[in-house]
Amino acid sequence: MPKNIATDAQIISMLNHNDMAAWDLLYKKYASSTYGLICKLTPEKNLCDEILCDIYITLFKNNFLKNVSGNLCTSLLKFTYNHTIRFLKMHGKEPISHTEITQKELDLLCTCGLPLKEIAEKTARNQHETKKVIRHQLMQYRKVEL
Repeated sequence: MPKNIATDAQIISMLNHNDMAAWDLLYKKYASSTYGLICKLTPEKNLCDEILCDIYITLFKNNFLKNVSGNLCTSLLKFTYNHTIRFLKMHGKEPISHTEITQKELDLLCTCGLPLKEIAEKTARNQHETKKVIRHQLMQYRKVEL
């Protein structure tokens, strides 16, 4: 990721001011992570591509990101996860189960932006193990190339 990319706060501010350049910045910053998550849920590349496009179109149409009050990355990944599951089910497909990071951990991380200590407590893992699992899974999401 380029070092001169906008911060999440800058992107959200640009979105709130209807600056279309924010969408380009958002895509450049997070497309590989969102695509990686989609690929973890379905192995069909054509379907992954379609879902990725649909996610960004839906985000744009619904102004979802203008109301993000927490972490942009976790909100975007949570939206991507839920949207992908819905999309797959609407098309008669079953998502492949994701490994290592549990849905509960993803929910806690993405919807609440909870500190690591609280996620560890709520998932009955120690902090080190929780951090290792979350970091590993997020790195796996980012490894998938567009």
